[in-house]
Parts: sequence; C-alpha cells; structure tokens
Amino acid sequence: MVAQKKIYQLLAIDYVLGFISTYLAMLITKTPIIWPLVFLLPLIILLSEMMFKLHQVIYRHIDFMDLWRMAVAILVGHVCIYALTINYIGLRFVITSLALYLCAICGSRVVFKIWLTRKHQQGQIEINKIKPKTIIVGAGAAGIMVREEIEKHKHLQADIIGFVDDDESKIGRTIHNTPVLGRISDLEYLLEQLDVKQLIFAIPSAPGSVVRQVNDIAKKHHAKLKVLPGVYEILEGKVQVSALRDVNIEDLLRRDPIKLDLDSIALYLTNKVVLVTGAAGSIGSELVRQICLFHPKEIILLDINENGLHDMHIELCQKFPSQPYSCVIANIRERDRLNEIFTEKKPDVVFHAAAHKHVPMMEHNRMKNNIRFFFCKYLV
Repeated sequence: MVAQKKIYQLLAIDYVLGFISTYLAMLITKTPIIWPLVFLLPLIILLSEMMFKLHQVIYRHIDFMDLWRMAVAILVGHVCIYALTINYIGLRFVITSLALYLCAICGSRVVFKIWLTRKHQQGQIEINKIKPKTIIVGAGAAGIMVREEIEKHKHLQADIIGFVDDDESKIGRTIHNTPVLGRISDLEYLLEQLDVKQLIFAIPSAPGSVVRQVNDIAKKHHAKLKVLPGVYEILEGKVQVSALRDVNIEDLLRRDPIKLDLDSIALYLTNKVVLVTGAAGSIGSELVRQICLFHPKEIILLDINENGLHDMHIELCQKFPSQPYSCVIANIRERDRLNEIFTEKKPDVVFHAAAHKHVPMMEHNRMKNNIRFFFCKYLV
C-alpha cells in the first residue's frame, strides 16, 4: 500500500509539471489557450509514461537508461498530441512543449536523485560516527571482499578509512574510493594519527610472524584485531566475510610458507621413469598429480584398487593428456609380481605410498608386512 501511495504521488507531481509545461508552451508560442487541451495534454503524456512503466523506477537508483526511456516516452506522447490536435495547435507549440517537458520531468528526477543521495550520505555519516574507525590490513582480493561485504552489511561495526599493504604499486592509490594509506610497518603511525580503533587482517598468505606483528601493534594502541575465518574458503565463496572473529592462538602460530627447491626436484624427476605405489590412495594420488608437473619420462601407477586406478586414469587423461603413464594392478606383498614389474619398467625413482590407515589399530591385527622385502630389494 505504501508503494502504491508513492506511485500515485509521483504521477500527481508529473501531471502538475505537465500542466505547467503545457501552459508555458502556449504562452511562449502565443498559441490561443484552450483550457480543455491544457488539462488533456498532460494526461496523454502521463499515459505514455505509464506505458513505459516509468512510474515504477525508484528515484534514488535512477540512471542514464531510465532518463533515456523517459525522453522517449515524452517524445511518443508529443507525437500522439500532434496527431490528435493538428487542427488546433502548430508544430512550434509541440516542439516548445517537448523541450519544457524534458526539462521539467527529467530534471525533477535528477533533482530528486541528488536530494535522496545526499540525505542517504548524511545518514551514513551519522551512523559512521558511532562505528569504530577501521583499517583493513591487505589490499588484495580478500581485503577488497571484506570492504565490499562491510558496505553491504551495515550491521558490521566498521567505518573503513583505508587499507595498508606492502605492495608498493598500491600505496597512495585508491580501491573502490578507499585509499591505500601505507605499508604494514606504517600501522603504528596511522593508529596514532587517525584514532583507529579496529584492524581487520585480510592477507591469506601471511605467515604467523606478520599476524603477530599486527597483533602487537593493535594491543599497544588498544585497537581490536579481527581476522577472517578460513580465508581460502571465503575466496571460494564457501564462507561469508561477515563472519569476522577475534584473533586466536592458531592465527599467531601460522607456519611460514615452505619454499620448495623446484630446480632440484626437476632434476630428480624430469625425464625419469617414476613408480608410485598406492597410487589410487589419497597420498599416492596427490603424489602422482604433483609429479606430473615435472614431466617425467613415464609415471607408473601401482595399486591393488582397480576402481581407484580407473579414476586416476580418467583424471590424468583430462588434466595431463600429454604425460605418458601406465596403470598397474598389483599387490606389493607379491614378490614375483613386483619382480616382473621392476624388470619390465626399470623405474629410476620409487615413491612408496601404499600403506594401511589407522596404524594403532593395525598394530593389534596380524597382517603381512611388505616393508622389509620392498625396501631391501628395490630401494636400497
């Protein structure tokens, strides 16, 4: 009912503006004032606007396309007016009336939009006075997502005043109208100068040392530190950014990223025949995926699980179509079968990933063990 009432009010405003525009057009062009036409012509324009559904447009969100549709509706209305009243009014009146209508109707929309936008901004400023000033640590994808989520969800208590990031190319620039204020090392100065009460840590790849650095600065200046739960899941869309939480011990103890010596690994695997036992298991299958990245001469997938090997066969066909490989179904406890495989394939490198799960349970059950035979005969 409220929406309907607003629509009726807007239609009434448009009719009044149309009435004034028609009357002024007659005065300007010195057309004899025919009062029935003065009342009728705005009604025709109004019907044209309703045909284009312009009364359903929300003024605060009006854009160029809406104004263009409005202009077309007014033009169509004036064409109809000219066709219906060609014996009473001239073309000069129609053109003058069209210009006045465009200024009145389209202009009123623009004025309303400006007024409503300023009113909203003033209200937002009042709300932000209550919210704590906040800096987002990290101006990458995660940091930008945090800022956007906070803009969407007004219940999140944060007045974002800027980012900090160690990427020199971002410092001094703006992201979505939010400035990158400096480096992480500048946080202490920024907290003092800008009266910042809250920090949001949004760097997925940051080691624990960086989290501890930011946490120490926040504590020193009595500022809250919020972090993202499962930031990788957030980037994949599995968790909402709005679930910000306080920093905990796991965040502070983040392990530094391990840097692999890729050159040495490449020398070890590239153009070599590589055998992976337990290749259908969780560990063995991941080993196969990683080994394929180094382009071995051939990779041999050995497992007793034919279904798992079939799944790996399909995956390798899709992801590594140019990689030579072979799937071998065998039990690693069978000496003769292993002799046959090693004699035929002559592997240069062996990754032994075949193993039982739940080791404590297996200690209490008698099972044939392949470790002594396999390692002594083939790996030593």
